[in-house]
Amino acid sequence: MRVLLDSNFLISAEPTHAGEVEENADVSQAVLRCIQQLKWEACVHPAQQHDFDRDRQKERVDLRRLKFQRYTELRPPFHVPAELAQQIAGLTEGSNDWVDFQLLAALKCGAVDYLVSDDGKLHKRAAKLGVADAVFAAQDALVFLTETLGEIQLPKLPAVEWVKAYALDDSDPIFDSLRADYPGFDAWLQRCRQQHRDAMWIKDQSSRKLAGLAIVKREDESEHGLPAGSLKVCTFKVADGYAGHRYGELLLRAVFEYAEGNGFRDAFVTVLPRHELLVLFLEQFGFRQAGGIVETGEDVYAKPFGYPGRRDDLDPFEVHELFGPSAFDLDRSKFFIVPIMPKWFSTLFPDCDEQKQLIPGAYPCGNAISKAYLSNTVTSKLKRGDNLLFYRSLGKKDVPVVGVVEDDPLRSSDPEELAKYVGKRTVYSLDQIRELAQGEPVLAIRFRHALRLKPSLKLEELKNRRVLVDYPQTLQEVRSEGLPWLKSTLKERFYCPSGPSTPMRS
Repeated sequence: MRVLLDSNFLISAEPTHAGEVEENADVSQAVLRCIQQLKWEACVHPAQQHDFDRDRQKERVDLRRLKFQRYTELRPPFHVPAELAQQIAGLTEGSNDWVDFQLLAALKCGAVDYLVSDDGKLHKRAAKLGVADAVFAAQDALVFLTETLGEIQLPKLPAVEWVKAYALDDSDPIFDSLRADYPGFDAWLQRCRQQHRDAMWIKDQSSRKLAGLAIVKREDESEHGLPAGSLKVCTFKVADGYAGHRYGELLLRAVFEYAEGNGFRDAFVTVLPRHELLVLFLEQFGFRQAGGIVETGEDVYAKPFGYPGRRDDLDPFEVHELFGPSAFDLDRSKFFIVPIMPKWFSTLFPDCDEQKQLIPGAYPCGNAISKAYLSNTVTSKLKRGDNLLFYRSLGKKDVPVVGVVEDDPLRSSDPEELAKYVGKRTVYSLDQIRELAQGEPVLAIRFRHALRLKPSLKLEELKNRRVLVDYPQTLQEVRSEGLPWLKSTLKERFYCPSGPSTPMRS
């Protein structure tokens, strides 16, 4: 496996003087150690020389060029896909944007398997090219690599807890960057306490510090063109040092649960444009830009909730992404039963334990909304937007979770190709993927955790309603005789607030 390292990562990992040590140098160096332990190749691209040439200190440039030689340099030429070539045309050769597109072209054409970069703009471009799961921020890369090595050690965290803002300790380090971004932050936090605003936190049990925090409030007045009664997510933050464990998705799931549980039709958040990774994160889960705030320079991102009915202007996955999590396209998508052994089920869906709720999993994929599943099934019917009913085999014998397929699945016998496709979402180690790929080609499915069924659908009921003939042993499409009942049952579980949702741009 080959990992391409962008220039900022290299500068962080290879300081030229003692006084120039970057804040995250320890993370970058740990990533390099993991790559070496895995016997993977750490690669650089010849276009990155332009990044170093912009430095006016010749001595530093020369030293960085020497250090650059420690890594495997990719050899041009590279195939540049048409969609990339159109974006590169007109860019000045050697500019930051030009170099970014060269790195993405190397990833897209298969010259490397993964790319490590903390550049938010590069991540956004990777998402548009369909390679976001192979592009890692440095902290995310560290978690992924240590997990691959079998050495992952997560902080011991409790469930996402719902508290009142007066429980917050204003000396917690999570607030430091918020103070830097927003003058008057402490006075605002005090108002949150006095107003008893609702909050959701993830707290590190060992340090008692916050790993993640969201503060929400109901906006009784119309704001930013959104209807009165919208949910404002006033604060949404994962603390430094906790990236890579998917706590952002875990926290967002709690926000979605709060919104639907309290009858909201819309939610919105304001974000400074420079927080590009946060913007990309929000867009992946249905938030769309809905204006801006001149006084603070923030952009407004909003999301509607609720079953929208038939929407022919959107494909089935877009319906779920924009209006979900409890929204599905019942008319144009298919339904499949996916049996999973209890061991893998509890790893992929740890919150389905009736005694717990929204508990961080033993692996990052357990916390996530975006997940992946691998199977040796022979079916080729699955398409983007189809619905997955995850069947918990043995013991419980029920369907407690529904997912939505994010894109057309990949079928392959190449373990490296499969690992690259599922990226940071997988419940399987690379060795387990290799073992799985020794037999029939493997079907890799990227999907969204959409709906937890309470109560779950029991096997006997599924058989009685002709959804299944018997307990499922492999991934299979739901029988046509059982579809009317299944669709009716699921529609009863959809979130359907009264009144229209905010019109959103797709």
